[in-house]
Amino acid sequence: MSLRYESNLNNDQFGVDSLAQSVGMSRSNLHRKLQKALGVSTSQFIREYRLKRALEILKQEGITASEAAYRVGFGSATYFSTSFHKFYGYPPGEVKYRTDDVITPATNQDIASEKKESQKNGNLVSTSR
Repeated sequence: MSLRYESNLNNDQFGVDSLAQSVGMSRSNLHRKLQKALGVSTSQFIREYRLKRALEILKQEGITASEAAYRVGFGSATYFSTSFHKFYGYPPGEVKYRTDDVITPATNQDIASEKKESQKNGNLVSTSR
């Protein structure tokens, strides 16, 4: 499925309907299959695929987060940054400073412990993550 999607990666209008049509399934059938196989909704699958591809691009090409956002099909750099931060646990601008060979998505437990540590140190923490 990702080969079909890759050709539409930079199209911010490519969504659930387009993916379902390109794989020859109805929206609901595609949703059921993705939910069963991966445990995610179709829109979440598309968003996470774009975020993973953005991480690769940011690591390899050293472009700005804004450029990466538009190259992987996010219509808004702000929404991209928010989604990236929620998914990986740090903002996309930090990718070039990270030396991790494998960067994994943040878990709810990681976010909760980060908030707890930040509150312990007296820092204000946003609960919007």
